This record gives sequence, C-alpha cells and structure tokens, in this order.
Amino acid sequence: MSMGHLRFDRKIDVPEGRKPYMVLFTYINSDFWIPELQSICGMEGFECLWDHASLDDSDHPYAIFFFPDDDSVRRVCKRSVSVRLVLEMWAVGTTYEVLHEQLTQLPKDLIEPLMVPDYNLKFFVDGFGRKYSREMQSEIMGRFNYMDFLQRGRVQMKNPMYELWVFEDIGINKTHSDPVRFVFFGRLIAHGSRHLIDLFEVIKRPYIGTTSMESSLCFLVANQAKANKDTLIIDPFCGTGSLLLTCAYFGSYVYGCDLDARVIRGMGKEKSVIDNFLHFHLKDKLVDLLISDHALLETWRHSLESFDAIVTDPPYGVRAGARKVGMKARFLKPGYVRKEPPVGCEILPHVPSCIPYSVPEVLDDLLLFASFALRLGGRLIYWLPTTDEYEETDIPLHPCFRIISSSSQNLSRKMSRRLITLEKVIPFDPLVHLDVDLDEYNRVRRNGKEPAHHNFSAKVMHDPNRLDDRNAARIQRQIETAIASASASSSSSSSAPPPSAE
Repeated sequence: MSMGHLRFDRKIDVPEGRKPYMVLFTYINSDFWIPELQSICGMEGFECLWDHASLDDSDHPYAIFFFPDDDSVRRVCKRSVSVRLVLEMWAVGTTYEVLHEQLTQLPKDLIEPLMVPDYNLKFFVDGFGRKYSREMQSEIMGRFNYMDFLQRGRVQMKNPMYELWVFEDIGINKTHSDPVRFVFFGRLIAHGSRHLIDLFEVIKRPYIGTTSMESSLCFLVANQAKANKDTLIIDPFCGTGSLLLTCAYFGSYVYGCDLDARVIRGMGKEKSVIDNFLHFHLKDKLVDLLISDHALLETWRHSLESFDAIVTDPPYGVRAGARKVGMKARFLKPGYVRKEPPVGCEILPHVPSCIPYSVPEVLDDLLLFASFALRLGGRLIYWLPTTDEYEETDIPLHPCFRIISSSSQNLSRKMSRRLITLEKVIPFDPLVHLDVDLDEYNRVRRNGKEPAHHNFSAKVMHDPNRLDDRNAARIQRQIETAIASASASSSSSSSAPPPSAE
C-alpha cells in the first residue's frame, strides 16, 4: 500500500510490506509498552517495528507502529493490556489544514470498501489532554463534510461496519483554547484487552495474601514470558499464585513452589491457592504445587531444561521477608548438642528452622536455577526491587543469559521495582556453569560496587537490623558444608570393616 502522502512533523518512512498504525496506550507504566508488544509480536511470528521518533517524548500515550496487516494488529490486541486501541492511520498533521490536505490524497484501496451502496459507520472524536462536550464533537465532525463516503454512510452506533476516529493531541495541562499539537484521522482496527484486568482483579480472587499482585502487572509478566498454549511455566516463590493465574489463562501449564506450607495449603477453613484456579476455571492448567526451599538447588536435576519460562516476584523483606531452611548461627557453634524431643512429641510434624535469605542470595540462586531448568530460548522474568541509585549493571547476570528488557514501576520518589526479562542463549553445561561464583562474576561487572537492591529492606524501613550480611551468609554456608562433610566422613569410617590381623 502506498502511504507516501503521510506526514507527521516529518516524513514517515513505512517499511516494505508494512502498514502504519497509531497505537494508543493507557497513560501508565509507559516503560512496559515496547517490551510487551515486542514479546507478543515475537510470539505471533513477526518483528515489532515502530517509528522511534514518535516515542522520543514521554508526554503523550501514543506511537506509530508498522504491522503487516489488520489481522496481526487484532492478534496483538487480543493479549495486550497496555494498548487501549489501534487506528489504521489515514492522515496525521500538526494542524487541521495539513490533515485535510492529506485526506484529499487518500489511496483508493483505503476508501474503496466505503464506496459500496449500503454500509454503516460510526464517527468518533477523542483526544489526549482535553474532554469533549457533544457540541465540540459535532463541530469537529462537521469539518469533514467534504468527504463523500461520510455523507453516504448510514450512522450506526452499535457494531458498525466501520468506525472512523479523529484523535487530537493537546498536551498535558493545556487549556481549551490551546491549539492541537497533532491530529490523527483513521479507522479503528481493534481495542486492547484491558477488560482482562478487571476480570482477574485482586478483590475478585477467593484467596489472596499481603503480597498478591495486581492483575495488570500479572498480565504484563505473562506476556513477557510468552505464556501460550502448551508451554510450561514455574514460579519458585508463587505465594497465592497471582502470576501463575494469568499465565494459565493464556494456555500455559503451571507449577508453583513456596517454602511456606500455610500459604500453599491455606490455614484452617480458609481457601487455598487451588481455589483461585477453580474460581477462574483454570484447574486443568495447574500441574502441581510444591512446598520447597528454593535455596536447596541440589533437589532439582541439573539436566532438567524443561521449563519454557520462570516468572516470579521474589520476597525482598518489606511485606514478606525471604527465608530459607537452615540452622541458626548459635546452633552451629562447636560443642552444641541437639536436644531430643520430649517423650510423646516424636510423632508431631517437624517444623524446619529457617534463617534470613538476602535479596542478592535469592537472585543468585534464581539465576542458577534458571540456567539448568529453562530450555534454550526460555525466559526468566522477575521483579527486582531497587532505588534511585539503580544502574544497568545492577541486574545480576549468568553466562547463559542475555538481557531482553528492564522496565521500571515507580513505588515512591526514591524506590521502584523493575521487571527484568532475561533469555537463555547458551545451553547449560554442569562442568562449566554449576560452579560459577555469581557473586564474584557480577561484582566484576559492577567494578566492586554493591547494587542498589543490596540492603533494600533496610533502606525502605530505615532499620539497620535488616541489613544483609553476605559475609556472614558465606561463613554460615561454609560451616554447614564442613559439618556435612565431617558427618559423611565419620559415617563412612564407622561403616568400614576393621583391618584384618595378619
């Protein structure tokens, strides 16, 4: 299709085999717009192309994208929660005069479908930075009376054959007398899937907790994970299953893991994670829920490489502290003798002792798990807490992965969390990658500087008692390893036969 008549504040170069569309986003979480569309387009089998200059400024919620055809737009909108709607661009200008000049040069293949004798349409006026009364809308519509096909069409407000839009960009904090910055004219192709946000909202789930995530962010994660029919996805810190629900909605089979058995099973007569899946008729997509300690990576087969994606919101010690199974330091002192349980208590359930699990440790273990659990091309998507001191090198890496995107959601003036998406590009080799010291590997990348998420809980709560002591954690692991080795050595020596007398 020839679209050489189009001008923005400059000429728009349309790639070969593509058509220009104006994508109108919701004016929140703008950092997620491009990563979400790139992931969805990749799933649909084509590259996401857009006019980069139309996104240079973040003071407007739209951009010009180039899609192969209308059907590809509809497939993307069927999943996207960032997109409000998509218009096929017929004209765009900085003034109405420029817009009308372009509309008089419309290619025939655009208006031919509207030249049939009996068709109906809807004409709609909207904008960014301005509200429109009925009189204002009528006045703007009247400016297009010279277009013959608009006069012949029959108006139908519900389910019209065609829906034509005029969209004005006024700008933020402007008055009604301010002129437009840009004005678009086009045909509506599809609405985004914002209705899914309300469908899966937190208050509509039968089982929630303090860390249950809002549905809009869960769908962003699911799209970044390329959740689709017959894919296998795991959340090692699943909690109440927020992220798994949206992945299951898109057709993925899901696993959930958590250290806290009470969260997985529910307490007393309360509902459980399974009830969330039953409520949304997704129980057939839930493979299993496992009560497991994420720090015990040796419990997983290191040649696994079975999962298509790992999605998670790791605990970072603000609303829910990260814990792992382990003995407290006072029990590891030389000479400590473990007490036997009182008589009659031997049959009671054992509640393992837990110790703090720092954010850097959590992330290192998450990367190592992802390196052998993901198939080649699989994705690791997780939320990283950080501060205004964040730098790109703060993202912990593993030799098997490359960074796909890092999108920020501001929590306060100084605190934020970033959605990190990594893709596995190198097969896992146990002889090479199992013993990689990720702490040292990433320390070199940062030139020895601690990342912004180090001591995140202490920074948020202004509590020095919440400081991460990585040296203490290392020493504790060394002590535990030494005790285990000594125990294994003593058991092997005691089981060996006595030397024969000669």
